[in-house]
Parts: sequence; C-alpha cells; structure tokens
Amino acid sequence: MPLQPQRKTAKVKDNLNLKTTINTKHNIGEATMLADSLEARVLGIPGPKGDDGTGGGGDESYTNFTPVPEDIGGIEAGETFDDVPLQTMWDKLLYPYQYPTFTNFYMGGQSTVIEVGSAIIGGVRNFQWSTNNAQNIKINTIEISSGSSIYYNNGANDGNQDVDIGSDVIKTSPSTQTYTIKSENSRDEILSRNYSVRWRWSNHFGNNNNTSLTESDILGLSDNALVTGYSGIYSFDAGGGYKFICYPVSFGMYNKAVDVDTGFGMAMENPDIVNITNVYGIDDDYYVHRTTNFINGAIRIQLS
Repeated sequence: MPLQPQRKTAKVKDNLNLKTTINTKHNIGEATMLADSLEARVLGIPGPKGDDGTGGGGDESYTNFTPVPEDIGGIEAGETFDDVPLQTMWDKLLYPYQYPTFTNFYMGGQSTVIEVGSAIIGGVRNFQWSTNNAQNIKINTIEISSGSSIYYNNGANDGNQDVDIGSDVIKTSPSTQTYTIKSENSRDEILSRNYSVRWRWSNHFGNNNNTSLTESDILGLSDNALVTGYSGIYSFDAGGGYKFICYPVSFGMYNKAVDVDTGFGMAMENPDIVNITNVYGIDDDYYVHRTTNFINGAIRIQLS
C-alpha cells in the first residue's frame, strides 16, 4: 500500500498574518510565491518574476493606494493603483494620452484689425481650422459660435465649413468680436480656440506746410495706422513742411517727443483739437500736434 503524504500546516509570512495548507513538499515553493504576491499587494510593489526570470509582463500586477504625488509620463498626480497589470502600467507611463488641440482657426478673407465703423460682412462665411492628435477628437462634435449664438454644431472635423453668421457686425467704438470653435476629446473634455476681430481708431501723420490743419487736411496726410494709443515711432519722408501727428483725444496727451536718430527732444507746439469723421461716418475729436520748426529732411519722431 503506497505511503500517503503527510498533511502539514505551515505559517507563511508572519508579517502578513497568513496561513496556508501544504500538501506536498513540492508545493511549498508555490505557497512561498503566493505569499510574496500577497505581500506585494499590501506593500505596493510589483509581483514576482515569471518563470523565465523576467518581470513586467504576463499576469503580474501592481497595487498601491497612495496617490501619485506628481505627473509621471501618462500617469497623473492623484492616481492610485489596484491590481493594475504591469503591461498597462508601462504603456501608461511611456505612452501618455495625446491631448488634441486646435492649432489654427480663422474666418476666410477677414482682417483681424479693422477701423471703427467698418463691418464684418454677415451671411455665409467660410471658417477654416486645423487640429493635432485628431484621432482623439470625438466624431461630429465640432461647434462654431460667438457669445451665446451657435452658428454650427454636431459637425465633422473636416477643417473647412461655410457658416451663416447672420447680420453684419459693426462697432462704432474700439471693440472686439470673438468667434470660438469647440469640440470634445475622447475623454469627454472640451478643447477650443478663439478667432477675434478688433476695431481700432486710425491715426494720421505726415508733412504739411500749413501751421494748422482742417479735417480734410488731416484725412489727406500721407500716413495712417490702426492703433490703440499714441505711443510709437512716426516716420516722415524728406520734404518741406511741418511734421504733424494726429490721434484721438481719448488716447490722452503724450508725455515726451524725441528725435529717434539723435536722442534729442523734439520741439512741438501745443495741440489743436479737431473733430474728424472717418470714411465709415464715425466721428471723434483728435489732437493735432505739429513740430515747432519747419523740417525739410526725413525724420523719425517717437512719442511716449
């Protein structure tokens, strides 16, 4: 009659307070490996290596309930782990989620800076955009809007769309009109980008032989720019005349005028104030500054 194996009860891993029954001497090794695996789960360390002596694959897992203190690769601060396969851990660490973004967005044929009183022409306008990591953008979630007005939604991410924006948009003072494109990523998070058109006053500067200027003289000066203030460098071509610089009174009075090339102060007369109506029918009061002296050569004057 064959001998029956003795039943032995062994205490395994006292620090875990675990018990297991070992039927054969051969199984003692398996019990030890089981205890090691349980210990790993409690302490938050990787499980044992596989039979081939390698780790990080197979059925091994990782457990740690202490929140991660900072972002590491694709693992985000605050995450915890409960029996997560090591392959998943490595993938998440080395291949973080690629967040999609809008890299460009604009309205075709539209200047972003226009003069006060000018219009954004309404009706059907073409919007174009581009994205990266588009594979992580949910399908049919493109939306184009301005403020509370939604012009297009549930659209495809095809980078080009004709959209009816309604009536002309006209501003009679410095303002901004913003259009927004939105979508959702595969994590149900919003991505967006803005496109803005800004209205600005025009300044006027150039040469003139007169000591004072009328409205038509000011509008007839050689140079102008759409600006938000008086500060800057004004370049005048050679040619006889006083150098005039005109800008809205709402900008305030400049503090200092300097010849850029010499660094010397530029003698300027006290300004006149003239009301100007621009080509769009919007009027405003302008300071009209001129140099004290008649200057024949080219010069650059900086106001600050």
